[in-house]
Amino acid sequence: MNARLDAFLSYGFRPFFLMGGLYAVIAVIPWMARFLLPDGQGLAIVTAQWHAHEMLFGYTSAIIAGFFLTAVPSWTNRKPVSGKPLTALALLWALGRLVNWFPDQVPGVVAAIVDCAFVPLLVALVIRALIAGWSKRNLIFLPIFAGLFAANVMVHLDRLGIANGTASLGHRLALDLVIALIIILGGRVIPAFTTNYLRNHGETILPHQSDLMTRLSVLSAVAMVIVNQAFPDSLFGGIIVALAAIINAIRLAGWRGHRIFKVPILWILFVGYGFVVLGLAADAMAILGGWLPRTAADHLLTIGGVGCMTLGIMTRAALGHTGRAPHASPIMVIAFFAMGAIAVLRAIGPVIWPEYYAMIMATVGILWIGVFGAFSVIFWPILARPRLGQ
Repeated sequence: MNARLDAFLSYGFRPFFLMGGLYAVIAVIPWMARFLLPDGQGLAIVTAQWHAHEMLFGYTSAIIAGFFLTAVPSWTNRKPVSGKPLTALALLWALGRLVNWFPDQVPGVVAAIVDCAFVPLLVALVIRALIAGWSKRNLIFLPIFAGLFAANVMVHLDRLGIANGTASLGHRLALDLVIALIIILGGRVIPAFTTNYLRNHGETILPHQSDLMTRLSVLSAVAMVIVNQAFPDSLFGGIIVALAAIINAIRLAGWRGHRIFKVPILWILFVGYGFVVLGLAADAMAILGGWLPRTAADHLLTIGGVGCMTLGIMTRAALGHTGRAPHASPIMVIAFFAMGAIAVLRAIGPVIWPEYYAMIMATVGILWIGVFGAFSVIFWPILARPRLGQ
């Protein structure tokens, strides 16, 4: 038992990917029930704001933590955060979920402190390793983490009645920062993974990415974060988002995604980045002309972009870091296809068939639960047991 517990707490991806997968199921059940039960009986806390918060600061923050706690030791050749510090961080994340599920039982100030403390503790645990193996290109992660902390504070200030309307801005800031993370990290891992695969299969034409395109893509993400806070829903903001979509579409086209269709664990990352481009384009259309509701763009970005990217990263990292071959099982391949279908149905379904809104939401919820339920069942033993060969 101790050996299994020691293994489970040996690396950040183990508890956080498992908790994130399970929470993706748990948090959607009451949201889906809200549309199935008469008047959403007994689900007063499950508002659109609650749903957005728990998907961004619950599920997504867990996966971000798992990724950085695993990647930073690889980047810096330092020991990973493990044991008691990792346990404390995982418990703090879990407490953050509890205070958001039971707001009537927990004073608002206490809930805010507990929930907002997660990101600073995560940074405190990884910053020594980052500084020890510092490189300039990792500097950008510090303001992103600071922004995620500020975004959660904005949400809680609104809940406490201290500020008015900052919850929506906080959720927008968090989403934009997560998309910025995908643009930055996706630009590192997707071309690298693709290059390795193509070289191993004898190809000589490899993914191309100029320094200029990398800078433009990152600058477009930074600009998007700023304008969506300073000039929300403005013409200028819409133009910036449209430019971000164009720049990242050009960037994605240079990564030779058409050569990896036979590798699901790789193409799911291309699909995730593609949904980011599609979501940005849809967001620009919503802002500039009102051709789509902005919620459609939001769900292309969240379910499609964040969902596909995190599912792909979790699958690959969990397999690779436990000594297994990076090959997605048939069930996970089905889950990859399902995630893309969920994103399209949730974004476009209510626009085309508004009279079937409740049915669409229920279908989306069931498919989402199926995807992350499958991930949790398959990867629970993988994440909870020692690395193969140990």
